[in-house]
Amino acid sequence: EDAPERGERQGKLPHEVRTEDHSRLTQPIEEDKKPWYHKGREMINFDSVDVTPLWENQVGRLINLGLIEPSDEELSQLRGALEWTITNMRENGGFVGFTYDPNRKYGGLRNQNWMDSDYSMRHQDGRPQVFPMRPVEVQGMAWGAFKQAEPIFQDIDPEFAAQLHIAASAIKGRFNSERYGFVFNSPTGGYFLSEAIDG
Repeated sequence: EDAPERGERQGKLPHEVRTEDHSRLTQPIEEDKKPWYHKGREMINFDSVDVTPLWENQVGRLINLGLIEPSDEELSQLRGALEWTITNMRENGGFVGFTYDPNRKYGGLRNQNWMDSDYSMRHQDGRPQVFPMRPVEVQGMAWGAFKQAEPIFQDIDPEFAAQLHIAASAIKGRFNSERYGFVFNSPTGGYFLSEAIDG
């Protein structure tokens, strides 16, 4: 379901689920800290932009290698996750990205990729990032997820498979674009990649 107050979106997978040892997060002592979302005994954190495309990528690979035979329910979950990734791309200028609303009801992470500390993604002069953030590694995960999923849905839903093909081509083209992408010429020859694109 879509629940912006806790970072949840339809199709998006949680970053973390804890069934115990979460009171310091769900019942913080500091006055300036917001509680993290919890339901019953579970604390659920949805603040991750990379978990969903990474999962899609790996599940798609296992299916294509014939190592798992997905049920209809599992295929439905895979499709829902892929739809979230495509929607996220549209919302973030053609790349998969994240933002953080400091006014939301529940607390969470400002940096929502694998480097999730507050200070892990900064400009060279120390300035904080400007949202939305689009980390470099997530774009490769998303491209791989679309490529893995396309043949899976080719016979089941050719129209959706075509959407995946278009999404894979779009993110690859934009990634490699000199104007909008992550690839830069090095002054000493060769190329280097931007860690992320912000704003």
